[in-house]
Amino acid sequence: MENIKITIIAPVYNVEPYLKECLDSLINQTLKEIEIICIDDCSTDNSYQILDEYAKKDDRIVILQNDENRGVGYTRNIGEKLAKGEYLYFIDPDDYISLNFLECMYNTAKKYNSDIVQTLNIYTNTNGKLNKYWLHIENILSAEQKNNISNYIEYESEASLKKLYKKNIETTNFNLWAKLYKKEFLIKNNLFSNEAKIGAGYDTELTLRILLHAPKLSHNNKAIYYYRIRKNSIVDKYKKEINRSIYIIDNMNNIIKYYNERIPDLLNDLYPNVFASCFYVFNISTENNKAAFYSYIHNFISKIHVSKTDIDKDKYLEYLLIKNNDTYEKYLLQKQLFEQIKLLDSKINNIIEKQNSKIKLFGIDNFEDKKIIYIFGIRITLKK
Repeated sequence: MENIKITIIAPVYNVEPYLKECLDSLINQTLKEIEIICIDDCSTDNSYQILDEYAKKDDRIVILQNDENRGVGYTRNIGEKLAKGEYLYFIDPDDYISLNFLECMYNTAKKYNSDIVQTLNIYTNTNGKLNKYWLHIENILSAEQKNNISNYIEYESEASLKKLYKKNIETTNFNLWAKLYKKEFLIKNNLFSNEAKIGAGYDTELTLRILLHAPKLSHNNKAIYYYRIRKNSIVDKYKKEINRSIYIIDNMNNIIKYYNERIPDLLNDLYPNVFASCFYVFNISTENNKAAFYSYIHNFISKIHVSKTDIDKDKYLEYLLIKNNDTYEKYLLQKQLFEQIKLLDSKINNIIEKQNSKIKLFGIDNFEDKKIIYIFGIRITLKK
């Protein structure tokens, strides 16, 4: 096929129960000028057979198979190097997209000559139940903005390190699957995925490298991505496998080195994001994994500086707790102390709010048999 507008790259490994729904959403896209490169990473279920079945029905599907299990980063890179499309789209094959997804994203890319187009219109699918994801456009619009929602369907914004993890309409985020990438931009800047077989933060690490090269970013929030939450996903494995957790530290150290060698002035903007990525993995881990992972995240965080203006106050408190406590036991003890103080502070504030109309800071009330004096809210009764 000539004039391929988008190459879809799908690294496939043991996703038999979900693969057909993903492939159906791809072959039925309203944008027809696409190729679909599916690389099977030595699946042990019937994933490859499903790919072969679909390839016989649609000649836009190209099937490849790794000689051995290589991991998602290596597998994505095969597709990126072979892609013929003007733009690239990386999909996780247990997820699926709306049928207008690629057409919406491509039209926006061409309209603004974008290096990246992304959607904030994301739903989670948990056992068939759909929920709006926290990035969903309607969740982050003010009441005034919702009255003019058409203004926030398609627009340009800045791709900035400072906007990661921010819940606003111009946010950039770490995932690859809700974005379209101009192939020329990625290849020119040698931007490929980390190829470690067992790792963590593949999307984060690549996204942070991409942002250093100041891509031109736009949004199309008509396109919908459906993100499946399931057991044995990579995110689920972070919670249980300490080796995967440790790899997030390696990846973040690599990205710090990458920035330091190119634009060290951006390191202070980078640090809040690498901390947030490491803390995310730490926070979702099982209790045993947290204890085993703690020394790694403490040593890493001890070497970076995060300002309280760069992240929300809860994450900043976690940053301080981990940085200033060299053991997991000390961290837990101090965290419990802060939580008790926070709970006490909340109770006091609630009492004050309820009693606010009754509290008089200063003043004198005269009665026939007594005089009541208020000093700093303290009530003193004097009998006449």
